Order: sequence, then C-alpha cells, then structure tokens
Amino acid sequence: NANILVNPLGTVLTSDFGISATTAGGGNVTVTTSNDVSGGPGGVGIATTTTSGTATVNVSGGTLSGAVTGIKADATTSGNVVINMTGGQIGTIGTPVSQSGIVATSGSGSIDITSTSVFAGTGGISSSIAGGTGNTAITLNGNVTTSLGAGISAVSGSTGSISIGVTGDTHSTNGTGIFAQETAATTSGNLTINSGGNVSGFSGIVASITGAANNANIL
Repeated sequence: NANILVNPLGTVLTSDFGISATTAGGGNVTVTTSNDVSGGPGGVGIATTTTSGTATVNVSGGTLSGAVTGIKADATTSGNVVINMTGGQIGTIGTPVSQSGIVATSGSGSIDITSTSVFAGTGGISSSIAGGTGNTAITLNGNVTTSLGAGISAVSGSTGSISIGVTGDTHSTNGTGIFAQETAATTSGNLTINSGGNVSGFSGIVASITGAANNANIL
C-alpha cells in the first residue's frame, strides 16, 4: 500500500496524458501542480486512481488544457476523492477541454471537490458514488460553461449527503445547469444546493431523490 506523490515544478506539455498516477493497491495518490498542464487530444490533463486510499489533486495555478478531460480522479472501492483547486482553471472560454472538466468517482467513499472556473464541451463537474456511506461536497468558486451535459452533476447511491455550493455562474447550453440525484433505497443524508450566481441551460436546477423509502430532504 505504498503512496504516490507527484509534484512537477514546471509546465507539463504532452500529446497524451499530462499527468497520470495510478496504484492497484490501497495507497494514497496525490498530484500537486501550480503551472500549466496540457494533455493530448485523446488524453487527460491530470488522472489519479486508487482503490481504498485517497485520490487527491491539488491545483494552485496554471491552465489545464488540450485534453479530453481536465481532471479525472477515481477511488475504485472504498477510497475517497479530494480535488482542491485554489487557483488556475480548466480550459478557456475560447478553447474548452473537449469533453468533461472534472470527473470524480468512488465506489463507497466520499468525494470533496473545490473548483475554480471550468470551460468544457460535454460537462463541467461530475461526481458519482456507487454506494456505501460517503458524502459528496462540491464547491465552485468561479464559473462553469459547457455546451452539453450538466454544468455540475452529482449522483450518489450512498446513504451520505450531497451538498453543492456555487459562488459563480453555471451554464450548459444544451443541458442542465445543476443536476443532483440521490439513488439510495434507504434514507440518506440531505440534498442541498446553494447557488449565489446565475444558473442557465435547457434546464436550470434538477434535484431528485429516487427511492420511495428514502426520507431525506431536498434543501
């Protein structure tokens, strides 16, 4: 269960994956960058994968560009995912990443995303938990713009809560501005959406709890 730490001091320019860090064991995987990262047209800017450890991406500056997806972080079993963007951005308004800005998944752990501005083609920020008890927390300190898909999407089959907080604008030209769904069969944590900016799209905000026996609240 060894850990992986990646901390490039300069820019990263590639024709495939910008930074990829993966463990098949239960160790933690952490990528930290403050400069530009450019992936290729078929790759990902930053990709981290673990099983029961924590997959962490820290971005304090630079632009993630040129890739299919800006950040992809996965914990395939019980691990957690932490994405912490205190600076920088994903894509630009003139040249968005071709598909998704941020994609985070966990089997049964928690997902915590803090993001700056995202410019993407088919989805801004996407979070998915398959089951377990993990919570989802998404904080957007900036704007999200996408042509398709959702500006922010959070889907959870766990009994944990979903919390989305936005200080900027969320826009999806042909999709949903903010989409949140709890699919747990039994009562889970509350689903909370607080947006301080404009939300626009084919649909604005869609929040749902699909289980008839799930007595969680939507706030």
